Amino acid sequence: MTSEKTKAVNPNPDYRDRDIRVRNIVIFLVAMGIVCGGTMVGMLYYLGRERRNWQQQWGDSPQIISSLPEGLRLQVNEKADLLEQRAYENQELRKTEWVDKDAGIARISIDDAMALVEEIGWEGSFASPTGKVQSAETPTQQSVATDNRP
Repeated sequence: MTSEKTKAVNPNPDYRDRDIRVRNIVIFLVAMGIVCGGTMVGMLYYLGRERRNWQQQWGDSPQIISSLPEGLRLQVNEKADLLEQRAYENQELRKTEWVDKDAGIARISIDDAMALVEEIGWEGSFASPTGKVQSAETPTQQSVATDNRP
């Protein structure tokens, strides 16, 4: 055995110091820029042509919105619509009226209903539309409560 260190020699004479070729990366980036730019120009041309066709056929968009049926219109002012809806709901919740006067069914306001539940309690008795007093318990709770099996 010899004590000489053998140095590895690259058999490929086309040896490079680095693995990255910057020229190829730059060519790729330029090609991608050209493709993306061309796509954007093509889309802008297409959308512009479609917009012109739309305007020739329909005119301005407010006319289209006014020609739509009532149920298909877009919401124009969300806050005002929400306030209007909440006011309507509050009015409905606080309304007192007869649902069926002959049967003795009435609608009372939510405030009165909550006061009655607080006064009577949820477990209290409520009158049915027929005038008979019913317990607030469900039939299964009644049968369990009256079941006296050992």
